[in-house]
Amino acid sequence: MTASARSALPSLGLLPAGERIDTELEIWERCRKRTGGGTGMTMTVLERVKEIAESFDADRAARQQRRSLDPADFAALREAGFLRTGIPAESGGLYTDRATSTRPVCEIVRALAQ
Repeated sequence: MTASARSALPSLGLLPAGERIDTELEIWERCRKRTGGGTGMTMTVLERVKEIAESFDADRAARQQRRSLDPADFAALREAGFLRTGIPAESGGLYTDRATSTRPVCEIVRALAQ
């Protein structure tokens, strides 16, 4: 992992400031612990994003009247792991390669859009 990629992890909520990760295994373990998943990490993110989308839908009328974005919405998506969809797995994210990651990432985005 490059130094610039490593320095971005704290701002993405993947690594507490000042903490260091040396190996891919440590990155995977951290993600597994934070998401409560293992091989089903993408499903965990999908389930959490679905819950957020349902809460957005339940509050649709008020949300459509707003004229500004709510930072709490973005924080909820970050906590659900949504931001990890574009981060390589070796850096703690969900993206492995185009063939493997496209469908799961699209399912997450589709759940949010409905």
